[in-house]
Amino acid sequence: MTSVSEQFDFSDMEDAFAAAGGRDRSVRFLPPTGPAPLEITGARLGRTKDGTKPTLNMSLRMLDGESVGETVWRKNIYSKEDAKSLNRLNSDLLTAGLKIIKLEELNDQSTLDRLKGVVIAASIKVTDASKGFYDVYLNRRITEEATGEASF
Repeated sequence: MTSVSEQFDFSDMEDAFAAAGGRDRSVRFLPPTGPAPLEITGARLGRTKDGTKPTLNMSLRMLDGESVGETVWRKNIYSKEDAKSLNRLNSDLLTAGLKIIKLEELNDQSTLDRLKGVVIAASIKVTDASKGFYDVYLNRRITEEATGEASF
């Protein structure tokens, strides 16, 4: 074994390192199915892979359970031809406490930034474990600001 030129004394950290755990990030994270408190950490507009429809992508941090700290994603794909998609988009925004009058308001990143820190009681459903697919449903707002703690 090749050693580094400077040696460090890690003896006082060994127990903490063993207890810290960790996860191989090369393996896709699959959240557990069921209720979960989530904090919105970001939101941005995008497009579907084929570029034909706009999307609203929200990143949400898990606040409870074995997956605390992990990120899950909620993606709204919407179009004028699909009224249900627009209803889901507006419902998600209202659940997160963001009321808009026109969709064009979403073009302003400061509008989307108002979602950051909102804690949501959500439900997660794994749809295809072999591919790492899951759906996130925003059920109700718990708080307006991130607290680090949430309860149902």
